[in-house]
Amino acid sequence: MAARGAHGGGRSRGTDACSPEVAPSWYTDAAREVMESIEREFFDPATGGYVQARDTREPEFMWGNGVMFTALVAATRHEPEKYRARMERFFGAMDRYWDDKAPIPGYEPSPTRGNGHDKYYDDNEWMAITFAEAYELTGEVKYVERAEQALRFSLSGWDHQLGGGIWWHEGHKDGSKNTCANAPAAVACLRLARFVDREDHIDWARRLVAWTREHLQDGDGLFFDNVRVADGHVAKFKMTYNSGLMIRANLGLFRATGDRRFLDEAARIGRACSALADPKTGVYKNAWRFSHLLVEADLELHRATADASYLERAKRNTDAALARWRASPPKELIERASLARMLWLMADQETQAGRDFWSRSEAPRPPLEPAEMISGDSVIRAPALGSEIVITTTSRLAGAIHSLTWNGKEFIDSADHGRQLQSANNLDCATPITAETFNPTEAGSRRDGAGPTSSGRLLALSASGHTLDTTTKMAFWLAPGETSEGNPAKNTAVLSNHVLRKHVRLGAHGLEQLIRYDVTFVVPTGEHHTSAVFEALTGYMPWEFQKFWTLEADGSVAPIDAGPGEQTTPLIFSTEDGKFAMGIYSPDQPSAGFEHAGYGRWAFDWAKVVKWNCVFRVSDSTGIRAGEYMYRMYVAVGTLEDVRMALVKARGAARD
Repeated sequence: MAARGAHGGGRSRGTDACSPEVAPSWYTDAAREVMESIEREFFDPATGGYVQARDTREPEFMWGNGVMFTALVAATRHEPEKYRARMERFFGAMDRYWDDKAPIPGYEPSPTRGNGHDKYYDDNEWMAITFAEAYELTGEVKYVERAEQALRFSLSGWDHQLGGGIWWHEGHKDGSKNTCANAPAAVACLRLARFVDREDHIDWARRLVAWTREHLQDGDGLFFDNVRVADGHVAKFKMTYNSGLMIRANLGLFRATGDRRFLDEAARIGRACSALADPKTGVYKNAWRFSHLLVEADLELHRATADASYLERAKRNTDAALARWRASPPKELIERASLARMLWLMADQETQAGRDFWSRSEAPRPPLEPAEMISGDSVIRAPALGSEIVITTTSRLAGAIHSLTWNGKEFIDSADHGRQLQSANNLDCATPITAETFNPTEAGSRRDGAGPTSSGRLLALSASGHTLDTTTKMAFWLAPGETSEGNPAKNTAVLSNHVLRKHVRLGAHGLEQLIRYDVTFVVPTGEHHTSAVFEALTGYMPWEFQKFWTLEADGSVAPIDAGPGEQTTPLIFSTEDGKFAMGIYSPDQPSAGFEHAGYGRWAFDWAKVVKWNCVFRVSDSTGIRAGEYMYRMYVAVGTLEDVRMALVKARGAARD
């Protein structure tokens, strides 16, 4: 029997404390307070709509209507018995703004009889975004149908002047193409891609984001307001909502494509947005009608990255806005509705209804399963240090890496369906976490043994040049009824709904011996876990690799015993003479709250195999989110000195 016990070692026995319980949200009460003030002061019972301001009874413009509808959608998420009827009433009232006599119908800025007045493309994009959210919340088809119609009008504003982009006005008033007309169009496309015309909408979003970055992004990551088409003049002032919507567009593309570069770009913009706040207070400088959209982006970025600074920034801005409202309520509806939206979004972070909604909404759609079994047999290779690195995958292992060789030496001891270069995770099902008992595994299950097939299912594989990409629906390591260390399996099927994507590239940071290894675990909706241990990568190596080393802070290597256990420093395993070695480093280490661990090592004399792994942990007593968990690692091969140099280079690049 192979050394499968190592496969659970270090990552399956976590007993670390969970995060503390989150107190009930007081933001709900504050949001309700603001909403009721809106109903008293701005609601027009004659039309079912809202007026612009306390001192004028003119109908609100479509922009303000869009903000008000977002507040009602968010309120309905928390108190449907109170707000859903109001939301539906307002949806119908906005038909007064819909020009259905135009060749391509759309919303006009003010109530219309279908006169074909100049329309704003961004007005319609805001409505497409919020109607998509209403559809997700209620399942009412009328919302997604109108969202499609509004988006269709907005996309008709794209032409090839200045290489593409959507105009601000249908009538080309001001002659500009604006970030605020292109970024929300991309967000709307990606929201609707979850329900209709997926590939077409994703393609549109890619084009919109690429055009906006090329023409309107500054070097610091933030976005200018607009470019004048006639002469290319750029209006270089920077507004909170422009960068906020580009954050959301990049996050949407990341979820839609799995391309981590979009996540990295969203985080880069997010960091740069600190410049949009008052340096003394940390509060955004723009009016709420603009800044509430950056607060929303901050919260989305927090959910995507778990970076608490974005949540703190959103909270700081929301709290400051609420204090200002209580001291001196603004007279305009759009400002009041923007505050209500912020408050409801903060309540989402602290209530089960809100967390559940965004967990579902932002969870990636499961990949389509191929009608027929696809081959997992592939080879990629690249020159390295006078020889070459060769990586092999097999159908037997559902596309997991079966072999890695350099200079004639095999670095992987592939035996059963647990001993490869592969990934796995272990989750708790909201019960005490135990080894291997809810353990989706890339290569297959324990019962697959050393046999010719895998219980996992390979959904996609691409191997070209120096790169390998796979998507796998992982099998549980234990079948129902089996046990590990006396603990029964918690899963009720062999094939899980957990998906693993990996991207492997030979050569990184200018070094032939360095392999970039990106993995994305997709935790499905419908499961409840409070702890997860992601074995982002493990390598089972031949017994001759018995010299264990750590990479020290000064770049030297130091011997370390065989453990078993984890430590914080990157690992290298080598042969006795140092002529062959493999090392592991991740710039994503350590996991927040688990700074004492990360890299594990084992030597199994009885099975004549050694093992290393790179482990990440997530813990939340209220329930970890469904969705994607992404980790980047670097694997180095060569001599001990080659590997040391490569890991030092990778670590240095991560710090720059």
